[in-house]
Amino acid sequence: MLKTITVTNMPRASHLADGSMVEMEFAGANGEKFALRFSPDKLESFVAQAMQLLFSARSQKPSKGDHLSIQPQTVVAVEAQAPAGGGKIILVVRATNGIPVYYSLQPEQSEQLRPELRRAEESAGAQKINHTLILLKVLGKSRSRALHPGR
Repeated sequence: MLKTITVTNMPRASHLADGSMVEMEFAGANGEKFALRFSPDKLESFVAQAMQLLFSARSQKPSKGDHLSIQPQTVVAVEAQAPAGGGKIILVVRATNGIPVYYSLQPEQSEQLRPELRRAEESAGAQKINHTLILLKVLGKSRSRALHPGR
């Protein structure tokens, strides 16, 4: 029979020096402790599935002033970089949970995103909120760096 534990905390997480194994220790509501070990590839798959589950669960909650049935994470930092060799733009988004999420964009996608962000900003009346403007500036600089390395 499968035992169910209500996880309340993750007191420890670590990985081997060579990065070949990741371990997370969890604590349960009744004081139980257990550890999960993953290879980095398996952990990535697990995290992706967990994020899908989280977004699905959040979409079931009534929205409070945000987009219909979407409970968006508040972004606290955003950055864009052109990797060595260029060709792509790496977009880094960090939400209030502090975990950075990395996206790889083609320059054409970055170009497409700029006017969409502007339209969304205008629609939201976000003239006083500069988060989107910062993103646009960063994306613009990254595209410039990708096209003109060394700037």
